[in-house]
Amino acid sequence: MAARRDQIYTNLVIKLNDIVIQEVEQFSYLGSIITYNNTSTMDIKKRITLAKQTFIKKNSLLISKHLKIETKKKFIKTFVWSVLLYGCETWTIKKKEKDRLEAMEM
Repeated sequence: MAARRDQIYTNLVIKLNDIVIQEVEQFSYLGSIITYNNTSTMDIKKRITLAKQTFIKKNSLLISKHLKIETKKKFIKTFVWSVLLYGCETWTIKKKEKDRLEAMEM
């Protein structure tokens, strides 16, 4: 994959021990999705989906009448937000992604 700013496509031929390395549009690296145009949209969508799944898995714990609200908030920050914000230091966030993340927080 060759990262580029514009949409001009350039065919690159990279060989390693006489084997041509395939060029791809995106790939997963350490749990983050890297795309050819360096946008974070796919990664943010994936993180939101994973955080929602985590919330659903912990739902019975979070609706429990036996836990205080402070404890429930700590569970949310520990279980859900950590999944949601993994790798966020490298994201390039546009207004649309910012709105999605804020909606997820609510």
